[in-house]
Amino acid sequence: MAWHFDETNDEVQITDHAALTLPDADWTIAGWLKLDDNVGNIFQYFLSWGTTSAQPNINWFFPETDAGLDNDQLKLVMLDSDGDGFPAGAIVGASSPGLRTDWMHLAVVRTGAGVITQYIDGAADGTATDATFDAVNRAGNFHFGCRSDFSATRYFGGDLAEWAKWDRALSADELLGLAAGFTPDHYPTPAWHVPMWGNQYHELRVPLTVTNDGSTAIDHPGGLIYPSRSTLFLPTGEAPAPGVDELFAANQLQGVLHNPALPVPVPY
Repeated sequence: MAWHFDETNDEVQITDHAALTLPDADWTIAGWLKLDDNVGNIFQYFLSWGTTSAQPNINWFFPETDAGLDNDQLKLVMLDSDGDGFPAGAIVGASSPGLRTDWMHLAVVRTGAGVITQYIDGAADGTATDATFDAVNRAGNFHFGCRSDFSATRYFGGDLAEWAKWDRALSADELLGLAAGFTPDHYPTPAWHVPMWGNQYHELRVPLTVTNDGSTAIDHPGGLIYPSRSTLFLPTGEAPAPGVDELFAANQLQGVLHNPALPVPVPY
């Protein structure tokens, strides 16, 4: 069961912790998202740590269909404590995922000297570079489902599942594996992982403190594959996640994939 947000006042917070820090080095944040719709003329924020003008901050969101600029595209704003980085408009996808209402897998990856790239279902969609961009480390809680200042017009309407962060850049094959349905614990080693199972508001790695304010349980994405067990979530009426045909039960997780070049991950 994923978490559903009503675009009115639902949100979830992770209490501030060192594990949330985005280092001045490679890192990845990734998870599943499903929009109810993207109707309106403001923005839907699904991940936020500080407001978009705060130094530092990270904010990930969709401009709504009538927002007037970058409508229905995926946008990312990030600044470090010196104000360097990626202000509004610096990282914008070329596609229009805001028009979708199916599950999509999103990732943002930092590589090298401040190269930031967004991914949708394992494919790059928007990149920018700032070699002066440093770490993002706020003194404050991390938010799912709204902007950090709780602006009434910046809430998210839809579902989230299986969000995690790594202190390394996941490879192209690993990103495709996540988009194919393998869950974060297949890929060493998440700094934090919030699976978003039903009404279990917890984080698996540290563990961090996760607090729910209104979100409710909804079906998980279809076709997710968990390590060391034969779990395949297929809610009624849903097909498996892209790339996954079926799962053979075994501790070594033998997955049958459309793309035979994808490595089958081994649990650590």
